[in-house]
Amino acid sequence: MQAHVSTPALQLTVARHSLAWLLVGSLVGLGMSLLLLRPEWGVLLGPLTYGRWATVHLNVQLYGWCSVPLLGLLFRWYLPAHDERGGPLAVQTWSGALLFSVVAWLAGEVSGKPFMEWRGLTRWIMPAAMVVLAGVLIAGYARRMRTDAVLLRGLKFISLLMLAAVPFVMAWAADPGLYPVINPDSGGATGGSLLGSTLGIVILFLIFPWMVNLPVRRRSAWLAGAWVLLAAHYGWFFALDHGHRSHHEQSQIVALFSLVLWWPVLVVYLRHFTWPAGSQRWLFAFAGWGALLLITALYTFLPGILDRWKFTNALVAHTHIAMAGMLTCYLVLLLVVLDQSGRHRDVLTNAVSFGLWHGGTYGMCGVLLWLGLLEADQPGLVFSSAPAAQIAYLARTLFGAGMTWAAYRWWSGLRTPGDQT
Repeated sequence: MQAHVSTPALQLTVARHSLAWLLVGSLVGLGMSLLLLRPEWGVLLGPLTYGRWATVHLNVQLYGWCSVPLLGLLFRWYLPAHDERGGPLAVQTWSGALLFSVVAWLAGEVSGKPFMEWRGLTRWIMPAAMVVLAGVLIAGYARRMRTDAVLLRGLKFISLLMLAAVPFVMAWAADPGLYPVINPDSGGATGGSLLGSTLGIVILFLIFPWMVNLPVRRRSAWLAGAWVLLAAHYGWFFALDHGHRSHHEQSQIVALFSLVLWWPVLVVYLRHFTWPAGSQRWLFAFAGWGALLLITALYTFLPGILDRWKFTNALVAHTHIAMAGMLTCYLVLLLVVLDQSGRHRDVLTNAVSFGLWHGGTYGMCGVLLWLGLLEADQPGLVFSSAPAAQIAYLARTLFGAGMTWAAYRWWSGLRTPGDQT
């Protein structure tokens, strides 16, 4: 590592680690699709079964690809203009903890809790990385806090306190004795719970332009109105009955369908800002995937639909629309905006890689949705090697290969001569 790391070099390190985890997650997903196509190949992997790779795939995407770009956002908000060691240390510690976790998961050390798969000593590995991150942010902001206005200084201080509490809450929540792996009192997500979690994501979309200091192209009441709507929507959320509810209840359906408001609000809101050159195609893709996610979520939640689709590939398709589609657009936009030097902007906005990723994602989601519809009518397809399932899994593998190649192009494009991570 270089002795002195400027902000552009730090954000390049963030981008490399982010895209490395996207590539790892894509490769694991591609391997899993091959095992679905040819389950007998699993004997070649010995104890490294499909279930162990599934744990790696899900958690690498969440704690790697979906999380490391957000570290760059925190660095932009808290660290001084030139950070010598703290930022790179936090990124490398985070990736090291995740790599250690991957080894443990492949060895069969899992708790069974989705997205909190740590057990024993490994339960403390990611919280430890989060403590390092919190320390870096606190130390960095102590050196630059005088440059912020008093109100912003207070807001950042409160946010730091909340961030510092996360590793301890996470370690506590990962305790296997805290709550059962399978909750016998719940049949799944309710409209109210989905509304609450989605509003939390909406906050990320609303604060994003302000945290990265995007220029405001035009000012209007819409900028403040979006926050007023968010406050009102949260008020409704807290007023809902959050007990043991059913997705068949009208109040739960209405709660989820109220999210329709946010698609046009966010589109108009984000258009108030000036975005870097080349990011427009990702903005349009973000809006497109967001609309598709909303449509599929609302339709899937309807009584009679969710009951039949719950354990089919239709929900797998919906998950990929959310993660590989909309959220990936957000994360790439974040990396593009954080790249003030423009060193990796051309790589991330390349039309070929863009087409490979989105073409592969659309194709994969399409075939999985088609297979899910068949499985809803013929549940036995889930456990059989029927021609329809084989065709779908073959197509999924091919589309996944295109997505993996796009991830490789992005990652390898950042490896310029003379640069070090």
